[in-house]
Amino acid sequence: MKRLRHGAILLFILAIGHLGCPLALDEAFDAYGIKDVTFNMVSLYALT
Repeated sequence: MKRLRHGAILLFILAIGHLGCPLALDEAFDAYGIKDVTFNMVSLYALT
């Protein structure tokens, strides 16, 4: 039962991290210099 509880806590922490990830993507793409490329790719995908 203890392992199950630890697994549930770990999954909850990972879920919170995944929800916070989109907030930092813009800065990460800008830091890597691929912000324009990713914006173009998303724009093309949205049109299809």
